[in-house]
Amino acid sequence: MIVELPTGSIVEAVVRSVTPAVDPQSRSATVVVELGGAPAGLTQGQAVRVRITPRGSQESGIILPEEAVQQIEGRDMVFVQVKGGFQAMPVSVGSRSGGRIEILDGLRAGQTVVIKGAFVLKSQLGASEAEH
Repeated sequence: MIVELPTGSIVEAVVRSVTPAVDPQSRSATVVVELGGAPAGLTQGQAVRVRITPRGSQESGIILPEEAVQQIEGRDMVFVQVKGGFQAMPVSVGSRSGGRIEILDGLRAGQTVVIKGAFVLKSQLGASEAEH
């Protein structure tokens, strides 16, 4: 399971318990999770986004907000932090759902990816290429 915090950081977690029934009016259930670490800035009652995958799931892609993926010269790209700045990296994308996009290839776990502001970097890239 992956928990996305309001800060944009992602933390792995494990489901510990689920209420046995769904509320008929709100169609909601309570899920208790155990976070893999103590993320900074998280407070009790704070809203987070969660992606739950069943045990044994074959899904191995990285999930990012759609705004992190930009089209540059007809290719899907993300901006990855490198020494001294950011670099556009081509990626292969999978399914899209709820504002999220699955990255199948082109990234590895642990790389820092620009999420908010990726469009600004794309614009700056286009402007610098126009100057040459």
